[in-house]
Amino acid sequence: SGPERICHGDWHPGNMIYNNEHRIIGVVDYDSIRLQNPILDVANGALQFSAIGGADPSAWPDRLDTGRFKAFLRGYAGEMPVSEPKINAIPWLMAEAMIVEVLLPVAARGVFAGVRGDIMLEVIRRKVDWIMSNAKELNRATEDSV
Repeated sequence: SGPERICHGDWHPGNMIYNNEHRIIGVVDYDSIRLQNPILDVANGALQFSAIGGADPSAWPDRLDTGRFKAFLRGYAGEMPVSEPKINAIPWLMAEAMIVEVLLPVAARGVFAGVRGDIMLEVIRRKVDWIMSNAKELNRATEDSV
């Protein structure tokens, strides 16, 4: 619940402009901008910034980078505070965002970003399991960050 606001809708490191000190100085790519509850934007951004990837999705670790998770939340909360009841929803909303982002393209085309659907779905299953198993730890990290 709560008021909807204009949200970016596509937070990830590739949509940021960085200075020489690796600090974000700008945000680009506003084609996903929408009116929504900001906690959805926070959860998606926390997911995108903390996911650990690489060239081979089948080798991606299950865990998230909690340091990057905390850094994103500190930056976002510095601009728009997040209320405590919503903090507890972040891990669950991250899992939902990951599933939705991958499931729809796989269902429609059998691939996600050029990766076979079965491989990506297994990666997502492992990462969602990790998020669910570590939700309390992520909530504690969230409370420390905002």
